[in-house]
Amino acid sequence: MGASGLTEVVEKDRPRESGGLFRGVVIGLFLIPWTMLWGTVTILAAFVKSASLFQTGVGWWSRGILALGGIKLDVRYDVPLDPAKQYVFLSNHQSALDIPTLILSTAKTHDVRFMAKESLFKVPFMGWGMSRNGFVPIRRESARAAAEMFQEILSDKSKL
Repeated sequence: MGASGLTEVVEKDRPRESGGLFRGVVIGLFLIPWTMLWGTVTILAAFVKSASLFQTGVGWWSRGILALGGIKLDVRYDVPLDPAKQYVFLSNHQSALDIPTLILSTAKTHDVRFMAKESLFKVPFMGWGMSRNGFVPIRRESARAAAEMFQEILSDKSKL
């Protein structure tokens, strides 16, 4: 069997990704208007200085994304989060679902903000909501600058 035959067999036997093009189209058709809707709510929340409206906006945005992925979130803590304390959660961000998961897993006790790559702040609606609600832009090209920004935020309690 020639090399082209082997390539064809490997291609046929390769497992297919779940949903393929159809799933991508459905996700795109949902995520864009969903993010526009709840991004607008968070921008409005910033203008009227309403933490509860902000939490509602990011909460429903997160719920919709997880529902689209067929994910039910069951949050359990070894020790409950103390609403009077501030926390820093670190995620390795292996999935686009890390963000909505972190938002919903802490929403009952805390108002959550993220550090995010600077380019996301230029995305219409989502980026506008992030920049007006205290999310922190990070330049990913410079690990040192990101670490310094993180230290600055930890030392300035008003930014948490």
